[in-house]
Amino acid sequence: MARDLPGPSLVLSGDVTDEEFNEAVADAAVAGWGGVDVWIGNAGISPIVGGPRRTSASTWRQVLEVNLTGAFLGARAAARVMGEGGRLIFTGSVLGERPRQGLAAYSASKAGLVGLAKALALDLAPQGITVNVVAPGWFDTPLAEGWKRDAERSAAITGHTALGRWGGPADLAGAYLFLASGIQEASAQSRLYRQLAAELSQETGPLGPTRPGNPVAVVSIPAIGLRDAVIVEGTAPEMLELGPGHLRDTPLPGQLGMSVVYGRRSTFGASFARLDELQPGDQIITTTQQGRAVYKVAVIGDSQHPVTDNALSRLVLLTSSSPDVPTYYLEVDADLASTPHNGYVQLPLIGPAEAAMAGDTGALVLTMVWGLALAGVSAGGAAAAARWSGWPVYLVLAPAVLAVVWNLYQSLAALLPNLY
Repeated sequence: MARDLPGPSLVLSGDVTDEEFNEAVADAAVAGWGGVDVWIGNAGISPIVGGPRRTSASTWRQVLEVNLTGAFLGARAAARVMGEGGRLIFTGSVLGERPRQGLAAYSASKAGLVGLAKALALDLAPQGITVNVVAPGWFDTPLAEGWKRDAERSAAITGHTALGRWGGPADLAGAYLFLASGIQEASAQSRLYRQLAAELSQETGPLGPTRPGNPVAVVSIPAIGLRDAVIVEGTAPEMLELGPGHLRDTPLPGQLGMSVVYGRRSTFGASFARLDELQPGDQIITTTQQGRAVYKVAVIGDSQHPVTDNALSRLVLLTSSSPDVPTYYLEVDADLASTPHNGYVQLPLIGPAEAAMAGDTGALVLTMVWGLALAGVSAGGAAAAARWSGWPVYLVLAPAVLAVVWNLYQSLAALLPNLY
């Protein structure tokens, strides 16, 4: 499975209840990739459905060891090597809040995950690490195979589900995306800031069009708490996963003319989350190879109420109109209050994927591929669990499932509007 994934993969097989194994995984991630940004505690077992007299003490301990202690040991190892902005995510269950008959051990372990996450969130907040739980309902995975085979139980489950069906693994990608996307942007911003700082100090920073994804400027907006955000070249969805993006067919910030910068409202760090709070007169400060430029907000509008601003040199900031349902975009126009710099006369043409509110339709095929891959892994896990012992199979499959889910979420992110 790892060989089929794009980019480098790190595959380690072990027992999540083993403290040394978890520490070794964290160390291997640091050695291979320089650190750990996101750690997802996903391992879980439920080897029995039965009341307390049918649940042996050893089974009880086994379920809590894997589902709860394993999550703690993983989080403990990850927190040791995580930097500010790290994300710990546990896969919980709706049964942690609404237990079902015959699942005392599993329900207790998932309820414990919620308490663990809340406690760790308090402990790790000073390090800038967040801790969350994704609590799925009934999903079509190997763990639920026994329930699906029971027609009466399966009908009862789908009967009280809003969509009238079992959940699919792809349904969860958005939740993990929301919780994990910020760290991807934070990591990219840290790297891009170092790169741009080095270029500016050596006077090799861009003065005009450059390769998409390259850092071109730094922007600060004190009124909304945005400080030293790195603007990258390009506004396609994958570029805005890195931070605010400069529309390539406009001058760079600080140059003569109208410069346009896009930023996300809800995902991938949400750099423009508070853009709607700006007021006329608020300052926007940008820094490029040509120096510092100061803008003052002149007018605020949106795509349904076009802005009128006749200033020759200005900065236009665009983001989604809503953090929940992005249907149109918000626009902030700021006039240049400092001396403009000269820029390039000939600017590149842009494609449809770089327009405001555009998504990358080319990612649809990849999304389908990764969705099928996730279904394949789930089906393979169910078959393996039916042939061999269940919970060791789940532990072995967990890294492959996480790798596929991560790539699926990346593809889904590209389909989202670039300003969302």
